[in-house]
Amino acid sequence: MKLLNRVTFYYLIISLLVFSFGGVFFYLVFRNEVYEELDEQIRDEKRNLERALSDNDSLYMNFNGVNLFIEAISVDSKFKMEKMDTLIFHPVEGELNFRQWRFPVSNENRIYAVTIRKALIDVEDLAEQIAYAMFYAYLAFIGIAVLLNFILLKQIFNPFYMTLGKLKKYSLNALVPLQFSKSNTKEFNELNSELMELSNRIISDYKNIKEFNQNASHEIQTPLAIIKNKLELLIQSTDLNENDAQLIISCYEATHRLSKLVQSLLLLTKIENHEFGTSEVVGLFSICRNLIEQMKEEFELKNIKIEYKEIHNFTSVIHPFLAEILIRNLLSNALKFTEQGGVLKIISTSNEFSVFNTGKPFPFESDMIFKRFFYVGNSSASQGIGLSLVKKIAEAFNLKVAYSYVDGFHHFAIKR
Repeated sequence: MKLLNRVTFYYLIISLLVFSFGGVFFYLVFRNEVYEELDEQIRDEKRNLERALSDNDSLYMNFNGVNLFIEAISVDSKFKMEKMDTLIFHPVEGELNFRQWRFPVSNENRIYAVTIRKALIDVEDLAEQIAYAMFYAYLAFIGIAVLLNFILLKQIFNPFYMTLGKLKKYSLNALVPLQFSKSNTKEFNELNSELMELSNRIISDYKNIKEFNQNASHEIQTPLAIIKNKLELLIQSTDLNENDAQLIISCYEATHRLSKLVQSLLLLTKIENHEFGTSEVVGLFSICRNLIEQMKEEFELKNIKIEYKEIHNFTSVIHPFLAEILIRNLLSNALKFTEQGGVLKIISTSNEFSVFNTGKPFPFESDMIFKRFFYVGNSSASQGIGLSLVKKIAEAFNLKVAYSYVDGFHHFAIKR
């Protein structure tokens, strides 16, 4: 949920709670005032009755009406005043709510219970009308308040959304610090100031890392190339015995592996820093067919049967060079772990590009296979970085890579 919508939602909930409690409180206050008014009227009737008795010794007062009822009956001396609400059946109005007082009165050496009650019908009608009026007034008020609050908050948070928009569009490759316009809100200005300072530090660190990678690429690859050339010359020498030649070959292979590892690590860094140029729509199945043709002799040496199934050519917006590295690493992995006389299947649909190869299951959890420097098997030629490159390339272009082992097949899938 967006920040503005969340704040508005909480405001609406709080408003509903406040107005609900306010409505209940108003109703209780109104009801209390009504009962006090009715009690005052009944109290006046009681006083008039007592005044009439003081002027006249005889008690003969019976009055029966819709809004007022007075009745006197003889009771014992223990009777005390009662105040209550009661339901009385009226032949015209039906059952009606009444406010009722019963109190003792002495007359001619006898005690009478005098009942005075007044109908609440007019009060209930009034309360109902007020409740409806209040309900609609509250709804209108809440609607207007929420709308005004939303508009006001949108205006207040406008600098925040402008900052968020610039962050979404910002590219580190431009090497330009973030710039924000001044706001009337202190906190937003502080946020923008910290973000600008942060962008300056990130750009500085990025330049240093980029420079280091370039220097590392040159300073490491040059000595390695010299070492490889010297080792090649030594291998061609006729004065070497078999043991010396084997040692030199081992050194040459280790140097070659180190050179490839450095290239792979630099490539990973470039991918993570998004240093590659413009991408384009490429078809992974077409690239795969071309690479398998290039690696044909290697597959034939292991007598691997290759099967193709193209329902649709899986296409994606990706840098062509990186797409080729992604497919080449998947094929190299399949070649490495497919046993002699095994099967390699390539299946392409509009939403998934899959590489299947026969082989024994790996003795570890499947999510470990894409970790950097995790060596699958005991091959000394393995860099432990090929499948990590596959995952990094896929993630850089909003693709997903998944691995599973089903029915004797290792399955690598590239999905959208």
